[in-house]
Amino acid sequence: MSSVPCGYVLLGLLFGVFVVGIILAIGALGLAGINSGFLPFMVIGSILLIIACGLFLKILTDR
Repeated sequence: MSSVPCGYVLLGLLFGVFVVGIILAIGALGLAGINSGFLPFMVIGSILLIIACGLFLKILTDR
């Protein structure tokens, strides 16, 4: 762990919180979407989550 910069640890923690928040938001939107017939909210949320993960992996691999 000593070779990992503190910034990357903080970035990882922030990203973890960010992902959990997105997942909870997708869950809430998904439930609302199912209840009111708005399936696109789930699709959009899933796409945003995939994009966020892709960007984070790109940041990590481009050090």
